[in-house]
Amino acid sequence: MILLSTAFCFCNYAWSQNINIIQTEISLPVSASIRAMHVLNDSTVWIGAARGIFALTQNGGKTWYVDSIKNDSAVFDFRSIHAIDGNNCLLLNAGSPAFIFKVIIPDKTDSATKSEHVLQYQNTEKEIFFDAMQFKNSTIGYAIGDPINKKFVLLKTEDGGNTWKNISDNISYTAAEGEALFAASNSTLTVQNNFIAFATGGSQSRIIYSINEGKSWSAISTKLIQGAVMQGAFSMDMHDNLLVVAGGDYDHKDSVCQNLVLFEVQKQFKNITLNSTLHKMISCIQFHPHNKNILLAACLPGIYLSQNLCNDWILINNQSYNTLRWSPTGKVAYAAGADGKVLKLEF
Repeated sequence: MILLSTAFCFCNYAWSQNINIIQTEISLPVSASIRAMHVLNDSTVWIGAARGIFALTQNGGKTWYVDSIKNDSAVFDFRSIHAIDGNNCLLLNAGSPAFIFKVIIPDKTDSATKSEHVLQYQNTEKEIFFDAMQFKNSTIGYAIGDPINKKFVLLKTEDGGNTWKNISDNISYTAAEGEALFAASNSTLTVQNNFIAFATGGSQSRIIYSINEGKSWSAISTKLIQGAVMQGAFSMDMHDNLLVVAGGDYDHKDSVCQNLVLFEVQKQFKNITLNSTLHKMISCIQFHPHNKNILLAACLPGIYLSQNLCNDWILINNQSYNTLRWSPTGKVAYAAGADGKVLKLEF
């Protein structure tokens, strides 16, 4: 572990007094690309990674339980995760065949004790590719996948992930040629109360959303850069009535382009004008859980912090991370990326 300390302004989430942000660089005992993470609390973090690897820490990254799921027919790249509690999680791989596993870790997280893996869903279509999985509460959750024959793939569970139903036919909007989602950080899907939305990229970038738990759908175009295969929305997050959508041009990561948009959802998706100083490819963006003005963005490269609703940004770490999440308290955040690299931020 490597400890770093950075001075910024912070007081009751209002950023008005100087304190240090303690940054702890952590390496998992295995090397794998990480794009899925769920932070249950300040100390408990689940991770899904490439090569079928998953990991759990219950002490803020000091030690990790690491295991993997292997299958003769596939090498799993777990890019979507949902933590049920400190001993159980759901993992969804990107690519075909697609599987959702429930992972059960013994109470005593001794790496010598193997975890149990229960198959909850599978899809063997060669075109299947899931991008994100998010839950509304402990029982209702959704998983979104790239379009097959121009139809987006959407699953729903109402029993905590034990069974899944395909509700793709409810989505009346078909994908344009070359339109898809990105599985960069398990954040192109957001769920809040009865609101569900997913963000697309490629030939065009849209938000396709439902206000009634997926029974009917609407769509709105974003002003993000779009038109090429690796352009558009890579991440989104919601805080009350605000929806932030971020991304850019993956093939030209430092290009100055429209990489960030903000909407007021209840005002018919009113587009809020931004004067953002952040000109990087954004892999993941997240609101502070208790202050809509504070956000973190994982860029390629750099982790940036905004305290005035996406307008001004401060570089707090110059490394590349794929994904990040706040803890529910808002006092700690974690980021993760290539080679099993994890960063802990204590505010």
